[in-house]
Amino acid sequence: MTIRKNSLLLLIIVVGTLVAAKPSRNVAASAEAVISAFSTQSAPTLPDLLTIAEFGHQLPVETQQELRTIGFNFTGDKVTMDRPDLPFHFDAGIFRLHYDTSGINAVSTIDTAGEPGIPDYIEMAAEIFQNVYSVECDSLGFTRPPGDNGSGGSNHYDLYYKNLPSNYYAITYPGNESGDNEFSPATEVNAWQTYIVMRNNYDFGFPLGAEASLKVTAAHEFFHAVQFGYDSWESIWLLEATAVLMEEIVYDEINDCYQYLPSWFAYPERALDLNTSHAYGSYIFFSYIQEHMGGNATIKRIFEYSIEWNSDGADHSHKVIDLALQEVGASFQEALNNMAVANLILSPDAGIYSYAEANEFPVSGPALAENINFTAGDTIGLNNTRLSRFASQYYQVNTLTPVLVTMEAKDGNDDDLQMSMVSEAAGAYTVKTGKMLNFTAENQPVYLVVVSQDTNGSDWDFRLFFQDGDTSDYDIPADYTIHSIYPNPYVPAVDGRLNIEIISSRSQAMEVVIYNVLGQRIATIQDGFLNFGKNPLNWNGKSTAHTLAPAGVYFIMAVGDKKTTSDKFILIR
Repeated sequence: MTIRKNSLLLLIIVVGTLVAAKPSRNVAASAEAVISAFSTQSAPTLPDLLTIAEFGHQLPVETQQELRTIGFNFTGDKVTMDRPDLPFHFDAGIFRLHYDTSGINAVSTIDTAGEPGIPDYIEMAAEIFQNVYSVECDSLGFTRPPGDNGSGGSNHYDLYYKNLPSNYYAITYPGNESGDNEFSPATEVNAWQTYIVMRNNYDFGFPLGAEASLKVTAAHEFFHAVQFGYDSWESIWLLEATAVLMEEIVYDEINDCYQYLPSWFAYPERALDLNTSHAYGSYIFFSYIQEHMGGNATIKRIFEYSIEWNSDGADHSHKVIDLALQEVGASFQEALNNMAVANLILSPDAGIYSYAEANEFPVSGPALAENINFTAGDTIGLNNTRLSRFASQYYQVNTLTPVLVTMEAKDGNDDDLQMSMVSEAAGAYTVKTGKMLNFTAENQPVYLVVVSQDTNGSDWDFRLFFQDGDTSDYDIPADYTIHSIYPNPYVPAVDGRLNIEIISSRSQAMEVVIYNVLGQRIATIQDGFLNFGKNPLNWNGKSTAHTLAPAGVYFIMAVGDKKTTSDKFILIR
């Protein structure tokens, strides 16, 4: 059975595991699609494989036979695959490496070092896997995968070296269901035994070369075995993204993970949690968490929580990530929003928005949804219907004049979305977040980042409005605020009028009244609609009856359609 590395877990889940949700396609159509995929040495789709795993015994005898010829096994309750039959083995640490020295599956028989009679390739692979185990289990503390009750001839973890089609790296297969992992102090429910089929050589078509290819593949594949020792039902995107991250943790100097970034950054509007090859690039999310939110210990806690919240029948991947992040005072949403900004900045020196290796990434930033040229007096409205859940859209705004940007959800809840404005000056980055943001145009250009941050929503279409902004920098409140009262103290004979500025995040009816300390209404200075943005008001120091208000302490009360707020000032005669 063969599959490309960038579709690795398509087979990990199907070969021997139970199926949480019944596939919708009929089993005959799925069998036809899988047989066709194998005949062309392409990767079958996950829904088809899951359908066969669950309903394969319902297929006609002749169709079952066709599937048997490509490796499917119908002897159990679920459709599984037999282990490879290879004549030789070499034991090293917890691993047993199965191999052949002749025929199509032969490894190179060069034997110039190490134990006589053991091919150098097998000894190199054994040393690499032992190092992987040392890092992932001994150093990082992940639980060793469960044993397989001697299915490979011993209690070692089994590695099989076979001929695989060009550009195919390896496959991790489940064996039998363990339920509980005997190497863990916790009580697992959905732990599974696994074994790994590796290539018998990486000499052709692998630009990293044999040793580096073996290293990153071993780190990736063995971490899948580790993951299945926690919860075999966990979502594919989480498993793949963290397995790619583990390549970087174990063999940081190789950076094979960079190959996934160009495609991932080209489509930032695609969901972080897509169960497709997009998940490989989603390692950047866990890389951000590792660098800024608790390190490797947080990654480990994610899988420990997956035992409590196993995904048999439901996807708890976001929940277990959030629970692990809460332990370090963070959250899934915070990590997602910060990562989206960090992906725009791409700097090793941007504080919480940095990546240590940003300068080495083979990307210059995420693709822009639009490049906007704004001129004073413009009113621009943009609609976006491409944003998926847990994804981002980026806009560049070119302007020589202040601009006010407002974002609103078209159909969903405004809280499903977060907008950030990012500008840079002399290597320092300014990041502001809100539904309405003012840009003074002091630094050029400015970027907008819109993130679909909500777990439960179903529609993340949104609108952006651009209009004239203000030359002064200020934060726009969630609803409205009395931004300033000046001068304070207020001396009418000297100052003339008292200036009051109210900032509102939207147009709304509002009454603005001045009261004395006895609660008596002195004057009404606004009774009607205020626009969103800054609203300048003033008072001449006289009551509604046109008499001079005496010296004392006064209160300005603003009553909007959802809240009331007040502030005080002193009048001096």
